[in-house]
Amino acid sequence: MLKELRNWFQMQDGIEDGTTGTDTIPKGLAGAYQPGACGTVAPPRSLSFIVDPDAASAQSLAAVLSASGVDAAIFANGESLAAGLRRSTPELVFLDVTTHGEEAIEALHSMGNGRFVGAVQLVGTPSSPVVDAVRRMGGLHGLDMLEPIAKPLMPGAVRRVLREQKLIAPGKEPLVDLGEALANDWVEFWYQPKIDLKKRHVAGVESFVRLRHPRLGVLQPTDFMAGATEDEMMILSEGALVSALRAASNFARLGISLKFAVNLSAKGLLTLPIAQMVRELGPKHHNWPGLLLDVTEAQIDQNLAEVQAVSRGLTACGALLAVDAFSGEYLSLATLGQLPIAELKLDASLVADCAVDLDRSSTCRTAIAMAHRLGCTTVGAGMEKAADMMVLQGMGCDLGQGHFFGQAMPEERLLAMMQQRAMTTASTANRARPPTRPAAPLRARWS
Repeated sequence: MLKELRNWFQMQDGIEDGTTGTDTIPKGLAGAYQPGACGTVAPPRSLSFIVDPDAASAQSLAAVLSASGVDAAIFANGESLAAGLRRSTPELVFLDVTTHGEEAIEALHSMGNGRFVGAVQLVGTPSSPVVDAVRRMGGLHGLDMLEPIAKPLMPGAVRRVLREQKLIAPGKEPLVDLGEALANDWVEFWYQPKIDLKKRHVAGVESFVRLRHPRLGVLQPTDFMAGATEDEMMILSEGALVSALRAASNFARLGISLKFAVNLSAKGLLTLPIAQMVRELGPKHHNWPGLLLDVTEAQIDQNLAEVQAVSRGLTACGALLAVDAFSGEYLSLATLGQLPIAELKLDASLVADCAVDLDRSSTCRTAIAMAHRLGCTTVGAGMEKAADMMVLQGMGCDLGQGHFFGQAMPEERLLAMMQQRAMTTASTANRARPPTRPAAPLRARWS
């Protein structure tokens, strides 16, 4: 048994030394040996194979799989994969198709000849000719070919595949503990643009938290927010405020006046020293449009009197209340009128398919009209389709936000994008301006 285990970890027959994932044990051995605390037997882990000639990319994916509770073994080509398939059978194979496809086709032959019955997750540009050809070839081999996903592989996308293949439980623990991330300074704040639907320019941004893990790369909130304590959430909220105010100041110094929005719980709005933070960290420029404090409709409803009192005081220092995730389920027009609301954000569930869903369309139209009567800006959140954007624009929605316009990005990338657009706009305006005719001499004009 020990010799067999040693042979597996070293991958002596055809698998390159040092390329296996963390704690990888073949499925056939899982029942015979599993390390556990105090000698107890741990539950067997699922096994995935990774076929990718790019060692760094493969190791990164293996780290995500291992952190998700799935063992991984890495193979550089179809020949080494065939050797691995003779030893054990994985439930899932991640197959890289980012090159010309020859290695991927060789791997498909190995899986077909080995009568592999698991699923094959293609990794490559969706709808590209090479990926489509490889997928068809896999079908001819009788393989279960999954929809391709593109590089770089985000941990959230990998975990979604694992859940769909039932290799991990839906309620699995987060990849990374938020407390550990805060202690190690792994937390970052990225910004997603809000677009003026009439003028088609960036009118503001919203802050979103990301986590840059030393092994797993950039993680989405779903990978580390589950199970976060109230204290950790307050630390996160304070960090988001500090980051947004400093970013707004940096932009203002470069002549870019941009309204930043930060998501807060009602407790964060009521207890954090927001006014002091704005005074100390916010832009000092008189044209600064202020900081938006996004609190969900449901949380405002649960803390209405306190939110009303605190938000009125914050307005004086440039911190403005925004109603997030608005659906009309909690707050009426009369109630909204009691609050100093600067922005009302339509919930993504209303925006999605509002172009074809009459109920959603009607709710959006009513909410937009109501917000405009109160004198506040409206935002369509979660926009992913041009049709939905056009319908909301026709209703008078002021701003749009979502993957249709752009994803959240680091501050440096946002700044570079804003500067590039400013240069492009100036260049276009100069080209569009008609040439100025030289003035005629006075004598010629008056003769």
